[in-house]
Amino acid sequence: NGDMFDGFHAKYPAIPTIGSECCSCRTQRGEDVNNSSGKVFGNFNGDCLQGQTGVEMSRTFVSGILVWTLFDYYGEPSPYGWPHVSSSFGSLDLAGFPKAGAYYYRTWWLLNSTNMSASEHDVVTRAPTLLGVQHPDASGPSRRLAEDGAEFMVHIVEHWQRDVGGPSRAVHAYTNAPMAELLVNGKSYGQVHVPWISYAAWEKVTYADGNMTVIGLNAAGQAVASHTVLTAGTGTRLALSLDAPSVAGGTGSHLVLDGHDTALVRASIVDGNGQVVLESGANVTFVITSGPGRVIGVGNGDPMCHEPNTVSWRSSYHGLVRAIIKVTEHQATSELEYYRLMHIDAEGNRKTRIRAPSEVESADDSITVEASVTLGGKVQTASLVIPVSTD
Repeated sequence: NGDMFDGFHAKYPAIPTIGSECCSCRTQRGEDVNNSSGKVFGNFNGDCLQGQTGVEMSRTFVSGILVWTLFDYYGEPSPYGWPHVSSSFGSLDLAGFPKAGAYYYRTWWLLNSTNMSASEHDVVTRAPTLLGVQHPDASGPSRRLAEDGAEFMVHIVEHWQRDVGGPSRAVHAYTNAPMAELLVNGKSYGQVHVPWISYAAWEKVTYADGNMTVIGLNAAGQAVASHTVLTAGTGTRLALSLDAPSVAGGTGSHLVLDGHDTALVRASIVDGNGQVVLESGANVTFVITSGPGRVIGVGNGDPMCHEPNTVSWRSSYHGLVRAIIKVTEHQATSELEYYRLMHIDAEGNRKTRIRAPSEVESADDSITVEASVTLGGKVQTASLVIPVSTD
């Protein structure tokens, strides 16, 4: 708490201070409503994040904050215990999919804005890329560079589904714009002020199928960013995408054939408009149809899922499934390293093929992954090509 920082600084004013374990704010991806009887955490935690980060960020003598934790992790299922098998503190879930809290940090920590600082804090001049984070909706958050160099962003926390949240519900949006306006099917629910390191909120929003949009406004009342969430229909197809490797995410453009490199494949259950179907729990199966790769793990981010992790199938959680693909060849090596590896290889050169440079005529240039799911009684498939390289 703040008293602890103030007391320490008063006693030791010359000693640098940092918040080394902050922001254990529990959430579950895709859950719009807290349900203690069902042991479910809601996805909104802006009040918790604002309160905990504000302790450090409002004190100029505190140099920074370390967030605990980035990922959910197995063990420490607090406070519910079973059937939870993991923590729920992370900004990303067990499968590496971002929760809403990841966008809180993006808006206030990674984007520079004119209202970033309440007490003359230093701020970044250019926002770095947020690694591994992609919005699951077709109409993801927009980011716009203002004329003064400030960059703004909006992210709506809740989804817009009839059966989730009731006929009248609260809506929250993470934004670093000083004002925000909520529109539901074109009807305005008013503009609200967004305090420093806070969020926009509207109570008693009447549900109606269609679209929900939040517009970020600058001090002059001009639109500087927006995010729209649509009501999803029935799941009709499967979409595959690659979260890593990713040039945008800083993980390169290819997998390296070093016997170890892995890819993060995202499978999404979508409707006819490409919108992720948040209510889908359909089972997705993955198979390698060509190239030097194998499925070594799967996940969906659900802290109450007890399905095995080291198989090639997984049920979706709010429309998403993760597959982890590992290369099965080691070609990026010298002759000396090759002979040493062959002496210690516990797999007997079966699961991962170790190839001497003299044996490599031309490296396979890709791995092809195919996924399948049954939707509406019909099997839907999708495929994805993962580039590989020896360097």
